[in-house]
Amino acid sequence: MTGTVPYRLEGLTNAVDIAGTASTFCARRENGTIWCWGGNSQGSLGRDSDISYSATAGAVAGISNSKTIASGGFGSFCTITESYQISCWGSNWGGQLGDGTTENRFVPVAVMLP
Repeated sequence: MTGTVPYRLEGLTNAVDIAGTASTFCARRENGTIWCWGGNSQGSLGRDSDISYSATAGAVAGISNSKTIASGGFGSFCTITESYQISCWGSNWGGQLGDGTTENRFVPVAVMLP
């Protein structure tokens, strides 16, 4: 135990799903938006911002109809939308975002499917 206690994030209500990495967490809300907080060293917050950390949750850019959220474990996240579009953002050092590059993405990008 580190001595910290759980607390409610202000402004984040109706969360139905959550995913996290070592320093970033994201929650999917009932309305299909995704909100992230924590570290942003590779764009993990998905907000098109170069801030290094956010203690408050903020909406991921361009996601409004998410059906699920998943973490890649190395600072990356992915979602599937109602129209079955897969989008990912964050760390991409090994090409794990599936957009054909190894560039970190600060906003969600579409996964290239075969």
